[in-house]
Amino acid sequence: MIGKDGLRVELTGAHGSLVLTTFEEPAGDLEVWVTDLAGWVGGVGVESDDAQRKLGHGMVHAPARRTGRTLTLKGSAVSNTGVQVRELADRFVSSLLWDGHLGTLRVATDTLDLTGEVRLDGDVKVEFLGDSAFLFEVPLFAPEPWLYGVPRTYQLYPAGAGVGLRFPLFYPEQPTRGVLSFGSQAPMTTSIVNEGNVDAYPIYTVRGDWSSGFRITAENRVIEYPYAVLATAPVTIDCARGRLLISGVDRTSELVSREWHKIPARAGFVPVVQALAPATGWVDVTARSTYI
Repeated sequence: MIGKDGLRVELTGAHGSLVLTTFEEPAGDLEVWVTDLAGWVGGVGVESDDAQRKLGHGMVHAPARRTGRTLTLKGSAVSNTGVQVRELADRFVSSLLWDGHLGTLRVATDTLDLTGEVRLDGDVKVEFLGDSAFLFEVPLFAPEPWLYGVPRTYQLYPAGAGVGLRFPLFYPEQPTRGVLSFGSQAPMTTSIVNEGNVDAYPIYTVRGDWSSGFRITAENRVIEYPYAVLATAPVTIDCARGRLLISGVDRTSELVSREWHKIPARAGFVPVVQALAPATGWVDVTARSTYI
């Protein structure tokens, strides 16, 4: 998949962080180049439960599901200071994602900056080129097929937030005469854009004090929680996984409406939050453009 554009690949996990590029960076003891990343484009298959018809030709169709993403990272390392640095580098490559857990693979170009979670999926192969350089190949597997853009966070406020008489009533904004201020409405809505090519799912974090809960509406889909929220225990709603957490405890069953929200590909999304009684809180909305 390596093209003409500059590419920066970063693999982070238990080993630390390995950075590979297709462009020259300031010279150091070691140069690490990426030569291929098979599966970053494509790399995702499908699985289906289609069944053969018993009394006729063909199959009974069942919706297909996308599988995980299979990747192969290939690169080369060149030591500028001899065999000692090369030996340190090849041991480091051998330790990539050594604990078996998920790490993060980030690929950045001039136009896109995407990440996915990956684990090791086989043997790390190393081929030496003399005393100062070697080629390597790392097989990886991403359990989820999706690739995510940089997360962005927006804030929503219920109607009436920021509005009301201030005390003392007369602020010294104009020292020569008193000014009666009633405040100004904080932003009640925001437009969120998913620039990706598949649906994205927001994460809501409800903060502050809400005496009787809240309702979040988008595209006629409603998520409603009718119980008190305290500033010391924010509520997190993950629409991708379909759950509500308070202090790490799953409280999804307390929702009276759970029409999970999604942001269509290459489209906008405008959520609105409503307090079910006077409240002094707000909602952080985190969203990432999502690709396959």
